[in-house]
Parts: sequence; C-alpha cells; structure tokens
Amino acid sequence: VFAFSFFACSGHSRCNKACEITALVKGTINSAVLLPCNITVNHIQTVMWSHAADLVTIRTHGYVNFSDNRGGRVKTFPYLSNKGNFSIRLEHLQQSDLGIYCCEVQHESLSACNKVNVTLDVQKHLEENLKGKNTHL
Repeated sequence: VFAFSFFACSGHSRCNKACEITALVKGTINSAVLLPCNITVNHIQTVMWSHAADLVTIRTHGYVNFSDNRGGRVKTFPYLSNKGNFSIRLEHLQQSDLGIYCCEVQHESLSACNKVNVTLDVQKHLEENLKGKNTHL
C-alpha cells in the first residue's frame, strides 16, 4: 500500500520535473511491478506516464492511448481512472525498465506529477539466480 503526496510541477513530460519521488518500487527481472499513481484532484481527466519517452496516456472514462506499450508489457486499469487511480502494471521487468517513471497530469490549468523509482531488488534477484543454479546441479 502506497501513500502519495501531490506536487506542483512545470514543463513537459519525460520526468524532467521538479517534483519529488513519491514511491520506490522494487522488482526482479521478469517479474511484474505496479507503478502507483493516485491523484485526488477534481477535474483531472488526463494523465501521461513516461520513462525515457512517453508510454501511455490514460483519460477518465476508460480512454487509453499507448505511445510505447513495451511490446505489450504495459498494462493499464482504465476504468479505475474515474476514481483517481492512474496506476500501471509493467510485466516481465527488464533491465532497461529500471529508473524513474513520471505520472503527470495533463490539464491546461494544472500541472502536477508523481515520480516512481523502479529498482532491482538485488537480494531477491541473487536468491532467485542461486536457486536456479542449484536446480541444475
């Protein structure tokens, strides 16, 4: 369970925002991770997720437009957006998926974002690699 603050930001997407990291998500290679984004601001209709480039735009009432779905690995929950939940799920985590993600409000009079840092759970990754090697002995 994650709690979020909501920070004022300026500029465009791709995470060059002045807002703070609001969540740390740890995963292992090939696992699935949930990138949380809960925004409780009235009249928010559009959120853009980005990493190194734009990933997906989610609008209230279920509209989703992918810019880069990472080969079908980015999953959305479009009907939760009406409740302010713009979270996404990234499946089959790859090394290139690690880093800062930005969930940015797209609204003409508001500019806000959440940043999520996706990192490798090194301890769990090592344990899984060791376990995999032991089964081959």
